[in-house]
Amino acid sequence: SPHIPRPAAPRLPATQNMQRLVKLLAASAAVAVASNEADTPSEKVVKMLSKLKTDVVAEGKKEDKEFEEYAKFCDKTQNEKEYQISRSEKKIAKAAASIGLLVEDVKTMGSALEKLEKDKAALEAELTAATEARTKAVQTYKASAQEMDDAITALDRATKSVAAAKDDTVGFAAMKKVANKVLNSAASLSLLELSTSQMNALDAFNAGSPGNTYSYKSGDVVSMLKGLKSTFTANRQTLDMQEEEAKGTFNKLKMNLNSQLKYLKEDIDEKTLSKSKKDAASAKLQKD
Repeated sequence: SPHIPRPAAPRLPATQNMQRLVKLLAASAAVAVASNEADTPSEKVVKMLSKLKTDVVAEGKKEDKEFEEYAKFCDKTQNEKEYQISRSEKKIAKAAASIGLLVEDVKTMGSALEKLEKDKAALEAELTAATEARTKAVQTYKASAQEMDDAITALDRATKSVAAAKDDTVGFAAMKKVANKVLNSAASLSLLELSTSQMNALDAFNAGSPGNTYSYKSGDVVSMLKGLKSTFTANRQTLDMQEEEAKGTFNKLKMNLNSQLKYLKEDIDEKTLSKSKKDAASAKLQKD
């Protein structure tokens, strides 16, 4: 710390000392004259000088005491200033260290926030992709379910029509329409599985010519149609089960992703606020 020089003790100028000496001599002379008229001149001078000596010594002691007090004041002032300087230097060093830590923390938080934002974007993209895929899957399910329902309805109608026939033969128009519908459904629905005998019978009806009649007994046709309906109904149930499973899987994924996003957003908000506070604290320390 810088050395603070002690102020010089106050000294009276030479002119003032001389003036005071003259005054003391005059006063001493007056006292000597007034004290005893019977004293000889030499005795008077001696007494006067003795008085002067006593006064000068007393004055010197007074000055020494004042100087000593002044010196103590200077020492105290110097010590206080040295303490304040030392304290200020420590405070500055501590502030510099704090600023360094704050800057490092802000940098670390900035990197952490960048990573969190990337993770958040990745989760949002995953959720968007899963939602889009699920939307398409639902559309496919609805279309397949409608296709199966239409085929089941057509089989019901055909079964009733054949069962109500007055003879044992089946006309082309009635069966070709049903066969065509069922074959189209089988071709478009990967889930639908028909047996070889069912496919052969449908191909036979579908390949017939207008006006033809078939030697199939109506009871055999009804049995075949009921078998086809059972197949469609079973596959429709399987389709519903798969849809429920897919819906449950998607809902779990969606809930998990949303939960992760929730915690990520909270973490981002918390770190953003903390980073802002540290930025402000660092700026204040630098300003101070």
